[in-house]
Amino acid sequence: MQGQPLTEDDFDRLDSMYERLERTLNRVDENNDTRSIHAVVSDEAPDIMQDPMGRWILSAFTEFDIGAGIEDISAAHALSDEAFIGKDVIFTKGYDTILAPLYEGLDIRLNAPVSKISYHNEGVTVDGMAADYVVCSVPFNPELPVNIKTTIDQIGFGSVTKIALEFDAPFWDISTQYFGIMTEPKGRWNYWLNYRTFSSENILLGLSVGQYAPIADKMTRYAMKVLQDNQGRTNMATYMAHASPSRTRNL
Repeated sequence: MQGQPLTEDDFDRLDSMYERLERTLNRVDENNDTRSIHAVVSDEAPDIMQDPMGRWILSAFTEFDIGAGIEDISAAHALSDEAFIGKDVIFTKGYDTILAPLYEGLDIRLNAPVSKISYHNEGVTVDGMAADYVVCSVPFNPELPVNIKTTIDQIGFGSVTKIALEFDAPFWDISTQYFGIMTEPKGRWNYWLNYRTFSSENILLGLSVGQYAPIADKMTRYAMKVLQDNQGRTNMATYMAHASPSRTRNL
């Protein structure tokens, strides 16, 4: 909030605003209301949309979780997902740790040329090997029906852009895992992950979300400016070591 931490009153107002946002979205009729979150909140709770804190909630929480702008997210289905039981964790050794037990014992063949993929009522056949499903980026034989191709074309593709900034020494509270910055425009490097909560590396991972994410892909140097404005330009110059952008789609 312009480089100043939130007060207890600010946190209370933030919690109250988020509860109002949930109530507003839960009232949306999923059968008849096709409006986006942006349209619903603008119509029914305009003060949230006009409040910098409200826009930050919508961006850092909703846009980050879903990987799209609130202008494109269905209000009726925005809260329909469910969370896994357990704590939110960081995979410090990479996402391979998730995949390893899933592919254990499977017949995996890498760099194996495929000449033909066919589909039928019982599943698919890949060069004579039968399977229930196939993930494929080349043409099918025969071609997929028009209705299936149309459905595929209508699938959305979200975007979350990340940048990792490494410093000689931390200038932030190393015990705080995530911290947010209320930035404009909405979604501009407004959520940061502190690596010091799970490693010895002095790294901050910045996130750009919503409609700003594809813009941030081409403007990663502005992530440093957000921290400079938030922490103080002189302080930042002392600690900056180097920055390396990394982009991740469809988180």
